[in-house]
Amino acid sequence: MVGIPHILFPFARKIVADTISDGGFPPLLLSPVDFSHLYRDQLAGEESA
Repeated sequence: MVGIPHILFPFARKIVADTISDGGFPPLLLSPVDFSHLYRDQLAGEESA
């Protein structure tokens, strides 16, 4: 469930940052996302509900 986002997010983040910079806007830096942690938190929330 987290493999694809974990692989694709760095590429998407680079594309967004390059597009914003090439457009003449101030840099937009997206923080890394830990998809494994988000998934575990979601599972824990579903189990407690």
